[in-house]
Amino acid sequence: ALLACLSLSAVFAATPPDARAQIDAADRALAEGDFARALLWTAAALQARPDDVLLRCQAGLVAHQVPLLRAGWPHAGPINVVRFSADGRLGVTASQDGFVRIWSVATGEPVTRPLPHEGAVYDAVFSPDGRSVATAGQDGIARMWSVATGQLAASPLRHTGPVLHLAFNRDGNRLVTASEDRTARVWEIATGRETIPALRHGDVVTSAAFSPDGRQILTASRDNTARLWDAVSGKPLAPPLLHVAAV
Repeated sequence: ALLACLSLSAVFAATPPDARAQIDAADRALAEGDFARALLWTAAALQARPDDVLLRCQAGLVAHQVPLLRAGWPHAGPINVVRFSADGRLGVTASQDGFVRIWSVATGEPVTRPLPHEGAVYDAVFSPDGRSVATAGQDGIARMWSVATGQLAASPLRHTGPVLHLAFNRDGNRLVTASEDRTARVWEIATGRETIPALRHGDVVTSAAFSPDGRQILTASRDNTARLWDAVSGKPLAPPLLHVAAV
């Protein structure tokens, strides 16, 4: 009866595509009895539809089926970022203690050795296929790691200042990194080479992201601007998008 109450896929005929996929994933997890994963996917759907009463109902019902947290995911210093893999089965944490750790959501146990940087780690993100994790550090390096082995999977990607943020393109074959050296850089993961000239701001670049089709890159900076770039040529596509404070 609980599963019948919680299965909402048939109700959401007009759901936006991204939320519908998340609802379907939650229903599959429920059918498998994996309530923790179902709760994660329901929460993701709620981000797309925060005012949806039925989704809120589902989240509450599923939450009651999830066992109380038995243990945290410990580091020796403050944690700067946490992210899930696309399938919700793994989590990654990046810490001021100089390490990244990859965890099993089901067991709460690490699945690899701690992944080191020299200094604080500011960001970590799974590749779209979940096989790799990219990490960004105070040491001015972005690193690629194999989730299966915990070993480096590519050459270090170097900036001249701390790397604050990184993001994959949809296909997972390119990575964009944002740095305190006032640049964002786009890398071909297979070769470790930059694919276009550095994307420059007048101050620290705090964030960068690919458009869904991978053809454009948006960057944000403490120079009070966001900028839109051609991901193939590296040329600006529009005047800077101005703010009155750091972006």
